[in-house]
Amino acid sequence: MGADKALLEVAGQPMAVGVASALAQAGCHPVWCQGGDVALISTLGLMHVADSTPGEGPVVAIRDALRHSVDHHDGVDIAVAACDLVDLTAEAVSIVIDPLLSDAIVVVAVANGGSQLLARWSVAALPRLDWLIGEGVRSYRGALRMLHACEVEVPIAAVRNVNRPDDLDIREADSLANTMAIQEITVDELAERIAGGIRLIDVRQPSEYAEARVAEATLIPLGTVPDNIDAFRGAGPTYVICKSGARSMKACEFVAAHGIDAINVAGGTMAWINSGRPTATGIA
Repeated sequence: MGADKALLEVAGQPMAVGVASALAQAGCHPVWCQGGDVALISTLGLMHVADSTPGEGPVVAIRDALRHSVDHHDGVDIAVAACDLVDLTAEAVSIVIDPLLSDAIVVVAVANGGSQLLARWSVAALPRLDWLIGEGVRSYRGALRMLHACEVEVPIAAVRNVNRPDDLDIREADSLANTMAIQEITVDELAERIAGGIRLIDVRQPSEYAEARVAEATLIPLGTVPDNIDAFRGAGPTYVICKSGARSMKACEFVAAHGIDAINVAGGTMAWINSGRPTATGIA
C-alpha cells in the first residue's frame, strides 16, 4: 500500500479507527491494537499491545492477544478483526460473538466461501495455539482447520479488505452502484451485436473461461480489471460478461466510474449456454 494500512484514511478516518469503532459498537471492551508500529498507532488514541515476535503473522498475533487477555483482562474471550476490514460493521462482529456460540473454541466469519480475519477466540485456544506455533504453523486458515473452527456466514461487504490501492478504487466504484445506472442486455441482444462486431470482455476466472465461453470474449478476471482498464476503452461501448451477471456488473460499475461506457450481459455465460448457443473452450 506504500503506507501503514492501519493509518490509511478511508471516509475521513484511519482504517484501524473504523475497525475499533465497529468492535466497540458490538459490545467488545476493551479494544486494543495488537502489534504494528507503537509510535504511529499511539497517534490514533487507541490502546496498543506489542507482538512478542513482530512480523510473524496473524496466528502469533492472535496468540499474543489471548495472552494479554489472560494477563490483564481476567481471561475473557476476544474478538479479532484485521485492521484493513474497511467496511466492518457492528452487525458482522455480533454474528461471530453470538453468546449461543460460546462453546466453540473459535468462531470465524466466512464470506464467499472463504474464512475471513474476523473471529471470536476462546482463551481455551491458547495452549493449542502455543502448540501449533511450536510446530511451525503460521497459516491463519491452516490453524483454523486444525482447531475445527465454527464457521458463520457474514455479508461479504462487511469483510471487504484492502491489500492494494486498487482495492480502494473498486470500493469507491461499489459505493457509486446505487447512483450509477448500468445498461444491461440479454444474451439474444448480445448475439445480434456480436454479429456486427463488438468488444466483449469476460471477467470470470481463467478456469471458468477455459471450460466454456462466448467465443468472441476476451478474458480479464475481475481482480485484474484495475490493472487492465485500458482494455475496456475504445470506439463504442464495452460489453462485459461473467457467469451470471453479478461480477460483470461490478466490473461495469468500476470502469463506468472511470468514464467508460460499459454494458452488462444479464444472465451471463450460463444464460448464453442455456439459450443453446455454441461455446468455445480453452484460453484464447
